[in-house]
Amino acid sequence: MRVAFAALAALAIGAPATGMPVSTFLAKFQVLEAKGALATVTSDATLLKKELQDDAAALRAERLAAVQSGSKPAYCPDAGAGPPSFDEIIGALNAVPQRDRGQTEVKDALRAYMAKRFPCAD
Repeated sequence: MRVAFAALAALAIGAPATGMPVSTFLAKFQVLEAKGALATVTSDATLLKKELQDDAAALRAERLAAVQSGSKPAYCPDAGAGPPSFDEIIGALNAVPQRDRGQTEVKDALRAYMAKRFPCAD
């Protein structure tokens, strides 16, 4: 039993994490939005918040790694730029065409939004 559990754990650790599709995020968000203030204490609210935090951290790390390696990053924020507002994030996710939302991860939609908001000089 321990060997089987250890093998499953090793597979889980070695497997690349897949992000949440935009369609899933928006569906969960719409349900939470309909619940109003009570939605902030649900597990889905926590899940969506964690998704955005994890994706933002991954995008930042990706950008910094590109800069450090001398590659062109996907986006180049101004020194004093703050993070996008929640309305901007939802707008960016809603901008993904309906037909692509199931195959587009939230992180990829956010990367595209940030590239448009903060283009890098050529």
